[in-house]
Amino acid sequence: MTIILGITGSFGSGKSTVASMFGDLGVPVMDADVAARDAVRVGSPGLAQIVDAFGEDVLAEDQGLDRKKMAAIVFDDPESRGVLNAIVHPRVGLAMTTFIQEHSADPLVALEVPLLLEGRTRLMVDKVLVVTTTEDARIERLSGSGYSEEEIAARLSTQMPQEEKVNLADFVVSNDGDLDGTRRQVCDIAQEMGVSQARGDGELCSPQPSPDRKSE
Repeated sequence: MTIILGITGSFGSGKSTVASMFGDLGVPVMDADVAARDAVRVGSPGLAQIVDAFGEDVLAEDQGLDRKKMAAIVFDDPESRGVLNAIVHPRVGLAMTTFIQEHSADPLVALEVPLLLEGRTRLMVDKVLVVTTTEDARIERLSGSGYSEEEIAARLSTQMPQEEKVNLADFVVSNDGDLDGTRRQVCDIAQEMGVSQARGDGELCSPQPSPDRKSE
């Protein structure tokens, strides 16, 4: 029986880093954000519905969705956000269901979902992994990606607090900047869930040799 692992965490926690580590072990991984972008790609019925609902002003020069304009419209407007979600979420849900079905022979499938615990996607997974980080690591990571502290705070205000997510988690990975430490945690969880290291690159979870002890 396939186990569905939901990978989530607050903005800037490093969910994608952890998800990619599971992918390195041979675990099929789907990113819900990628599925959401595909759902509103140029020429898609999803994008046509968005234009019908919000007008052509939300289109960029290439006729694709201008995400910054769309975000500005829905960020402080729950009604508009609900309209957008009603267009995008069912398509993402269908894509995830299809992905799971396509990998039904795999022992473990992972879904990377930013708002897993805030929405109904929680019902699709068997286990929840929450990626955490310190505020200093979060700000350093996101500032390097061009976000201001105000933007970071605004994004976090729309999400469940990290502490609450941890309380709902089956597994927690602390991602505070030491990738080797993060990788070891991923390996421990993967092994606990029965993922064979042989399906990955053979090195990711290999035990490291102990340093030679000096003569006393």
